[in-house]
Amino acid sequence: MPLRLLEVTIPIEELERIAVLFQDIPVVQVGTSESANATGFVRILADAQDTEALSDLLVSHFGSRDNFRLILLPVEATLPPVEKPSSKNLVASITSLLS
Repeated sequence: MPLRLLEVTIPIEELERIAVLFQDIPVVQVGTSESANATGFVRILADAQDTEALSDLLVSHFGSRDNFRLILLPVEATLPPVEKPSSKNLVASITSLLS
């Protein structure tokens, strides 16, 4: 599964909104950090097929904010490897979350 890494710089007060934004778009991993100059950093690992939707969402929410920057990088490899979930495993995961 080809992966992409999105690195995003946003105002620090917007970091709390990140988790809510990705409810409908699958991501492999999201990490956030803060700097001393009131800047928030977000790293999003996602399937290459989902990066356009993710970048469109990020630009629509944060594109007009000061210090916004989006960098999209191809991912050559990850350890441990990311395996694409089968539809059977995905249904089981969703079912366990809903119960």
